[in-house]
Amino acid sequence: MRDQHADPLRSSGPREDGRTTGIVFEVGCLVWGLGIGWLVVLGLAAVAPGVMEGGSLYLVSPLQLGVCGLVYAATVRWVGVPAPPMGAHGLRGPATSPARPRARAWGVWAAHVGAAVAGSILIGGIMELLGVEVDEQAKVLEAVGDGRTWTADLVALWVGAVVLAPVAEEWVYRGLLFRRLRVWAPSWVAWSLPALIFAVSHGNWSGLAIYAWLALVFANAYRMNGSLRTAMGVHAANNLLTLLQLMLVARLGT
Repeated sequence: MRDQHADPLRSSGPREDGRTTGIVFEVGCLVWGLGIGWLVVLGLAAVAPGVMEGGSLYLVSPLQLGVCGLVYAATVRWVGVPAPPMGAHGLRGPATSPARPRARAWGVWAAHVGAAVAGSILIGGIMELLGVEVDEQAKVLEAVGDGRTWTADLVALWVGAVVLAPVAEEWVYRGLLFRRLRVWAPSWVAWSLPALIFAVSHGNWSGLAIYAWLALVFANAYRMNGSLRTAMGVHAANNLLTLLQLMLVARLGT
């Protein structure tokens, strides 16, 4: 007999009926939420123009996504489309799944951090062999500076990239969009569409493949452990290691 707990995020509900409508609905909720999020950001910018300048930009994106998540979740409840029976509602994981040993959770986390880093290096190397230079976002490099001076922009970058972004992005892209698409969409759509949207949202076209890879790694960490905390932890660790690398390179270059 098939183990019902083999995949904490796999729905046992119907997947064929209303498939296209369901996919459009979920993407529409995401777009609607992002739009409201930008309106909130623009409203803040009108009151305090400084929020769109310097290091504040690293805090604006998580804020927008946080608003998006609230709007997305509220819209789903208001329209009356129930949350899919895939567990991981919030940050604790499925209440019906067996307890996950702490050692397993840490093992999943470590394996996926390694996969995120190794995959990024491999993809970057392949792209360089193909003559495509993978550049870091200009604003990030500007904040890193010489890698020695801790400016307000650099502190904001660390807070945004290592703390706020992993929480907001995993909630929206994995906890809502990915989780819900796995009910409505074919498996390949549920995996690839959130990954593509996540990659495009970073606005770094040379690094598109790397961001898409990272999205798949984060989603699989979520799938394997059934908890957004694991995906958030992998995401945070990846961003932390990336920032450490950028600061080291900047120091060696000065």
